[in-house]
Amino acid sequence: MLKSFGFEKVQVLDGGIQNAEKEGLEFSSGEETFQRSELIKNKNWLLPQSALEDVENEILNHSATVIDVRDSYRFRGESEPIDLVAGHIPGAINIPFSENLDEGGNFLKAEILRAKYLKYLENKPEK
Repeated sequence: MLKSFGFEKVQVLDGGIQNAEKEGLEFSSGEETFQRSELIKNKNWLLPQSALEDVENEILNHSATVIDVRDSYRFRGESEPIDLVAGHIPGAINIPFSENLDEGGNFLKAEILRAKYLKYLENKPEK
């Protein structure tokens, strides 16, 4: 998301703050002061995009797969705490983001993720 706003130096903290703390990263619990900056407003999304019609055609032609990484209950439309409409794009498959993490909250190794996603794609039912 930050890269779409033009930020180049973006990183993800694998395992979150809990893992960083466990690894001994230094934290501060005192009062911090920061230089005030302006609100970032970006009118142009800088990452690749697809028009809704293109996505629909790709799904209908089985030439691409839409992967929805939201929790399963959101994918099924049982509850929607964020988006305006519950449910998913017809033809999308659900691979919850949480399944990309191990029990400690760290990302699974790339080869494990690759195999997992290939398995999902190979077993995707044709509609």
